[in-house]
Amino acid sequence: MEFIFFLAAAVKAGTCLLYATLGEIISEKVGHLNLGVEGMMQMGAVVGFIAGFTFGNPYAAVLCAAIAGAAGALIYGFLTISLKANQVVTGLTLSIFGVGFAAFFGKNFVGKKVPEAITTFFAPIKLPVLGDIPYIGQIFFNQSIYVYFSYFLVIAIYIYLYKTKWGLNTRMVGENPVAADASGIPVDKYKYLNIALCGALCGLGGAFLSLVYISIYPVNVVSGRGWIAVALVIFA
Repeated sequence: MEFIFFLAAAVKAGTCLLYATLGEIISEKVGHLNLGVEGMMQMGAVVGFIAGFTFGNPYAAVLCAAIAGAAGALIYGFLTISLKANQVVTGLTLSIFGVGFAAFFGKNFVGKKVPEAITTFFAPIKLPVLGDIPYIGQIFFNQSIYVYFSYFLVIAIYIYLYKTKWGLNTRMVGENPVAADASGIPVDKYKYLNIALCGALCGLGGAFLSLVYISIYPVNVVSGRGWIAVALVIFA
């Protein structure tokens, strides 16, 4: 039984990595291996926590976290797409910027807890039927709604990338942008949209840490998890 609890805890702990990895996969599909994942997660974590602490609304917290991550990604996109800056240097700079951003805006919130309304909203929920499956139910289907949403995203992103015209265009932009442009696909538009989506997912991954996993804002809440997500995309 203790081993089951350990596996359930591992699923919860890995949720932030799943969000960030899904985001990085989307960015990589348009030819941008964004090394700024750590920074975007930091931005999402601090903005999500501040919004949650200020408004006491889980929807506002999650939305603000996604917007913060997307904003960081769009900075990266503008520099690498429009200004043709080096992707590696820009990504590393974004990571450093995100850490500094979180340190500056989060300094007055270190050690503070998220409101009880948010803690209650993201508390584990046992799913009917699925939660009653021996072992599997306890591990995967007695989790927070934040974790369940990550399951949905895995399926949704797979369908988007491999079962839709937009996904085909996205992959073509990453594999052969010249041919994509010649066939009438708006290359820069696809790059910007997918890079922004990457940032939003990374922001959600960071917010999971500050709102759900820890529920108290610490210094450097992400602690290198963004780099683990990058490594998973590169080596998986």
